[in-house]
Formats: sequence, structure tokens, C-alpha cells
Amino acid sequence: MFFAGAALAFCIPAGSAQAQVQHLPISSFVDAQEIFEAGIWLDPASGNLLVIDVFGKRSEFFHLNLPPSNSGTVDIRNLGNGTEQVTVNMQTSGAACWGFDVDFNLAFGNNPGRIARGEPASFGDAHTLIVFTQPVGASFPTLADIGTEGSGTAFVSVGVSITCRGELRAATGFPDGTPGFAHTTQRGLFQTGVPGGCPPEKDGDCFPAEKVEFKPNGH
Repeated sequence: MFFAGAALAFCIPAGSAQAQVQHLPISSFVDAQEIFEAGIWLDPASGNLLVIDVFGKRSEFFHLNLPPSNSGTVDIRNLGNGTEQVTVNMQTSGAACWGFDVDFNLAFGNNPGRIARGEPASFGDAHTLIVFTQPVGASFPTLADIGTEGSGTAFVSVGVSITCRGELRAATGFPDGTPGFAHTTQRGLFQTGVPGGCPPEKDGDCFPAEKVEFKPNGH
């Protein structure tokens, strides 16, 4: 799967248990993402995969001129142990999205390569909530780098809800071009106190529920 600007900081009065907090615009996190970064969400049961260009980086890479609209905030709280907790709360609208089946056949919308050749894009809206820790004062990592070895970062939780409208492809079993939608709601918990940090669920990947659906309109 799958994120700096001038900071407005305030200090809680002495004696308060709360730590110093900084509030940054959502662009501070979006701008830190690399040119090919996107939100990629998997359903391990069906093998369905949904991709949404929440940062607009795929559009930029393929010169599609299809940037999404992002709003929200980035809050940074000093944990007092040399690390800080970063909360990214982002609302996205009008992001290009597409999906694949378990065999990586295109199942929904059109990927950027096809869009660049003149095929229609499908668009979606998303709410993304990412909480992670990093060393105090560090530059924001890309979404793909959070939690990787040697990065000094770790996920606390991830949540996303995505709905895209567009065309189903023949890989879904419906006629190619059938008006439809793609949807996923996922929640990942990484620091739960249990062995490995993940909640006890069968595939052990920290996401208790992660269904990706491609359906025709009206279903």
C-alpha cells in the first residue's frame, strides 16, 4: 500500500499533561509523497485490488491533468521520548481510481496508461486517516516508507473509506463498460499490545476487515 510547509504551533501552559502540538495544512504531507505514490488497497480474500490517486502523483507522472482536491489537517504531537505522533486526516474528492482482480486483470475503470491513450477515467472520493510515529523534527516519509526497517517510523493506525464511480470491466463477469462502482472501507491497527502488534485475525496483516468490491449500479 500506501504520504513540509509553515507550522502553526502552540504550547499548552506549564503543568498540563498535554504535549506541544503543531497543526500543518494537508499539503505538507501530500507534497512529501513521491511522484508515483498512490493509495493501494487489497482484499486478501477475493484478491481484488483498488488503486486511488489520492495524492495526484500518478496523474502528474502520466501528465493527465487530473489532480484530486484534498482538504484536511496534519497534527503533530511531541511524545516526549524523542518521537512525535503524526495524525493525517485527509478528505479527497475527484481522484482517479481503477481496480484489478486476483489475476491482475483490469476490473474497474482505466489505469493511467489507458487514460493517457484516451480511455475515460473513473473518479472517487476518499477519507483517509493515518496515525504514525517518527523522530522529532523529521521530514515526513512517503506512505510506502512508513514502518519500513531503518526509517524510524511506525504505524499506529490506518483507516480509509473509498467510493469510486465508473465502468466495470469484463473481468468482473459483467459486460465491459457496465456503469458501476468500486468501494472499500479498511481499518488497520498496529500497536494493540498483542504479539506482533496486530489484532488476532487469520491473515495477520493488522487489518481485521478489508473487503474490496466492484459492483454494477443498483447492487
